[in-house]
Amino acid sequence: MKKSVVLPSLFLALVACTRTIGAREGTDTTSVVVRFEVPSSSTRESNSSHAVHLRLIADQGPLESALTVSVIDSSGTLVAGADYRLRSWNVTFPIGSVDGQRRAITVEVLDDSLLEGPEHVLLALHGPSLGRVSRDAPLTHEVTIMDDERVSIAFDMPASMADERGGAHDVWLRLVADGATTAVPISAVVVDSRSGSAVSDRDYVAFGTQTVTFEAGSTDGAVERVVLELQADVLEESEEVVDLSIDEVCGPGASIGNPSNHIVSIVNDLVRGFGR
Repeated sequence: MKKSVVLPSLFLALVACTRTIGAREGTDTTSVVVRFEVPSSSTRESNSSHAVHLRLIADQGPLESALTVSVIDSSGTLVAGADYRLRSWNVTFPIGSVDGQRRAITVEVLDDSLLEGPEHVLLALHGPSLGRVSRDAPLTHEVTIMDDERVSIAFDMPASMADERGGAHDVWLRLVADGATTAVPISAVVVDSRSGSAVSDRDYVAFGTQTVTFEAGSTDGAVERVVLELQADVLEESEEVVDLSIDEVCGPGASIGNPSNHIVSIVNDLVRGFGR
């Protein structure tokens, strides 16, 4: 059973951190800059950790004193302690660190059983702020945490039988979630494939397009229904069928399951002797 909680990718925002070195009155100052190495990265929810690298820009030689920056959780859609944890809140480049040297922030990813889609968190770096700031440095870093949960929607049964005098005939669809819980609504669009022998607007009311929605909090085995309205007639005719199909599903990690078609067999009441 996977761990619990939360919501939809990782967004790390960097405030470029600088410190002047070799400053003298009447001369230019050269900045030591700490920045994110790249503007974006991604990881899967099932990965236990994800490293985001910081790079030192020190083009005037090795550091003569240590430089420390702090990582601050600024914003985002992830919940600290439920979706992720930061293992390093302070990052230090020690004395002697040279231009291009890297240090990593480790983000511990906490897996859960919620189907929620990509999630985000916004982190900021704070530290020395003297001197010039490199305009070329990435000031943000977006980490996308991809959800591992998957669900599908299928018809509960591949076929059913209905008496044409029955009026409304329910056809059920089932959520296949394999232990996951939906954190967002998942929907399926059901259509009449028009490949059956029954005639729309004669044997049944035009089905059109019907949508079923499994609300947030739905689990494996949840069911929703569409309705086929039957119409009785005075014709003696053989059994006729309506072929319903799932046209599409909407929601993160959702797909069309099996069976994706449902055959409704309409039994004629005159042929079976009903009403005589």
